[in-house]
Amino acid sequence: MHDGYGSTMKQIEKPRTFLLGGILLLLVFSMFLNLPYIHLREFQGEEGRRVIIAKNMIETGEWVVPYVEGKVYLNKPPLFNWLLAFVFQLTGVISETSARMVSVIAASLCAISLSLFWKNVARINTIWFILPGLIFLTFTDVMDKAIRAEIDMTFTFFVTISLIVWFHFFAIKKKEYTAWLIALSLISLSTLTKGMQAPAFFYCGIIPYLFYKKQIRKIYSLAHFTGIFAFALIFATWFVPFISKIDLSDILHAWFREIIARKEPLREGGFLRHLIEFPVQYVVAYLPWIPLLILWFRKPLEKEPAIIKDLTIYCLFFLLVSVPLYWLLPGARLRYIMPLAGNLAILLTIPINTVMKGTIGDATLSKRYFQAFGASVMLVALSSPFWSRKFALFEQTISVPLLIVLLLTSLFLVWRDREMKKKIGLLVLITLLLKILWASLYFPYHADHLSHYRNAAKQINMLVPTDAKLYDYKVDNGHLAYYLQRPVQLLESPDNLVIENGSFVFMEDKRAQGLALKGFAYIGKVRARSMTLVLYRAERGIQE
Repeated sequence: MHDGYGSTMKQIEKPRTFLLGGILLLLVFSMFLNLPYIHLREFQGEEGRRVIIAKNMIETGEWVVPYVEGKVYLNKPPLFNWLLAFVFQLTGVISETSARMVSVIAASLCAISLSLFWKNVARINTIWFILPGLIFLTFTDVMDKAIRAEIDMTFTFFVTISLIVWFHFFAIKKKEYTAWLIALSLISLSTLTKGMQAPAFFYCGIIPYLFYKKQIRKIYSLAHFTGIFAFALIFATWFVPFISKIDLSDILHAWFREIIARKEPLREGGFLRHLIEFPVQYVVAYLPWIPLLILWFRKPLEKEPAIIKDLTIYCLFFLLVSVPLYWLLPGARLRYIMPLAGNLAILLTIPINTVMKGTIGDATLSKRYFQAFGASVMLVALSSPFWSRKFALFEQTISVPLLIVLLLTSLFLVWRDREMKKKIGLLVLITLLLKILWASLYFPYHADHLSHYRNAAKQINMLVPTDAKLYDYKVDNGHLAYYLQRPVQLLESPDNLVIENGSFVFMEDKRAQGLALKGFAYIGKVRARSMTLVLYRAERGIQE
């Protein structure tokens, strides 16, 4: 009797140990993958703008309307800025590290959510339930966005969890009210993060899936409308006070321009270049895993339960609608479809898992891919004497040991054919080592040689007294504004150049050449990456 009870308890404890151990492993893996050297590189992309909005919210107490350099910022809703501000207040520090931790946490939670969802759907009671989380974290694009204080990773988390929650409750648990209510509540949070792209992502896969299941009438169900009401209620908690302060037409114009009216691909090569480059960029963004989609040719669904087949169709619909759309949409950037990285991770997990179980055999081409990947990494490591001088690799205490371990690990992947579990483990480990090695070389190099805005801000502050007012005429660079660490007022028209005596203004040199700057004294020039900035001091105001 006692032995039977003990045996039962062991059977219960073992899956629980795997569950807790897997979650802990994903968290530790994510920290090792993302945190090394995260503080060194100066802000990139839109990071500076996001941080100064959050900083302004803390300083002014204005949480509804985002401001950048004293001007209203309408392009994005404020949820990401609120999260940044929360972390800043929690840690008491506003820095590159604290700002980027929001994205690191979002990536980690996304990986955990995908893994728990997969565990539930596939009924996996081993540590390998974390496979979709590992795949997600080690996508090239995810590794890039997870260490940036930008909206993309947080937006991806909210969209991903909404999609897996809907499938879990609608398709598995058959709880329609719960599915629509929770999923659309999360989509409302996604909308508060980035805008109306969130419901578009949601319905671009949900509607085709319901057509496929011959349940399209569910769109008109009371459960769905209950979810829409929850979406509207959550969104309105911010939007109603927002439109009481800002004209609605200005908001709609800004959002329309942000979503539709982009022109980037029409420059330097035009739409044809975008059409050619986009699929190549997509493959690179989801290395090292996307070549393993070839395992689908082994027909992994033949012996899988119906729910796995449904999940495959569900995930596939989102990609089949969104990827071609953004491929053909002028102005679309690759990061716009990162919210569907979780779907791709699931679609990669399904055939890999069937090989691991022995349900299907490994494909010859996938075997060759593992060997080719390992050989490529070995080639990079062995050629380090030729490319490493720029980064002072052999002067770094951690980089050389990392390179040696990376070389040996890659050798194991190439040397002989191994079972899928070991190959996947080696692939994950090699990707981790590559990422840390890259960070150990590039981030210090970036800090020493590419800190354009940090250095420009120091030079400006040396030229402008700390008690003087400083204006920015149409430069509008969030990184520079952050690193100045002082109040800056944005001026958007020549009429605004009537500023107080003794105050200072900076602008691009090429813009200054087209202005009548009588009444301004030239102070000096500062280089900020590709821009040459000119500083002036107002002596007596503009005179006609």
